[in-house]
Amino acid sequence: MECVGILDYAYVADSGRGSIYVLDVNPDSPSYNEVVRTISVNATSGLRQIAVSSDGRKLFATGADGYIYAVNIDSQDKPTEPNSNPRKWGEQIGKVLTPTGAWGLAATPDPLKMVFTNGNPNTDGSGFGVLTVKDDPLNWAPTTLYTNLTLTNNTNVFEVNEGVAVTMTADGKYAFVAGRNSKKIIEPNANPLAGGNIGIIQYPLGPNPKLVAATEPVPGVLTNNVTLSGDGKYLIGSYLNLDGSGSVRIFDAGEITKTLENPGDYWIDGYYRGAGNFNFQPLSQRSATLWLARMNPGILLGKKMGKKSI
Repeated sequence: MECVGILDYAYVADSGRGSIYVLDVNPDSPSYNEVVRTISVNATSGLRQIAVSSDGRKLFATGADGYIYAVNIDSQDKPTEPNSNPRKWGEQIGKVLTPTGAWGLAATPDPLKMVFTNGNPNTDGSGFGVLTVKDDPLNWAPTTLYTNLTLTNNTNVFEVNEGVAVTMTADGKYAFVAGRNSKKIIEPNANPLAGGNIGIIQYPLGPNPKLVAATEPVPGVLTNNVTLSGDGKYLIGSYLNLDGSGSVRIFDAGEITKTLENPGDYWIDGYYRGAGNFNFQPLSQRSATLWLARMNPGILLGKKMGKKSI
């Protein structure tokens, strides 16, 4: 099950059927902590993730069938007369079919845009998408824009594979995608360095979103979720081990964005390890600018050391 909250209600998606349960979370309400209604969508294979638009007026859900479902939850559209619901409040207003699947889902600073990922282990084509809608629930007119989750040639260990979750900075300049990378971890003769990581997409809401960098993969570990702290300072990734245990890793979101915007201030060694890495070799250090210019993945583990000439 997936759960999100907005004001007095929490919305819980059912992974086995097309049902979204509305839970009263207002402690002063007589129905506190009770399911007060169920919203049905025609996702016969169940739902994966749900998210509420940044204005709180629409609820979206990704389905295991590859569709994204939209529901009107705008309180202004709640009917006042019995047996009448002209604005489809609390109902599905439509759905959008994606080309390679739908999994991760998140709101953006623009209330008419949502971002999503495909979660497909077999292809990263159309792995990141932006859904744009109109404000009218009776004419929501959805359109989609897709970006491949590819940094170089898909053989680099920094590649982002199988995006299963996504989150976005408050200014809309960056989106972060959790790459589970399960196929490259469990397949025979898998690269021992292969593991889950987090990719960074620059200008995700613009006309040409692009995957520009990634965190160092954690060998043999599946990344299954990602979020930003409430103040936007920290990027938090959830990492699942193959034995079922797991861990949480926390990144400095400000250092990540500064590395991308000022790569000349950061250093990597001959093994592409950042200056903050315990095994960093200063004799082979070079500016991250050179790496970004040649390969375009970026290394986000560098320690700011001040600009130097090469």
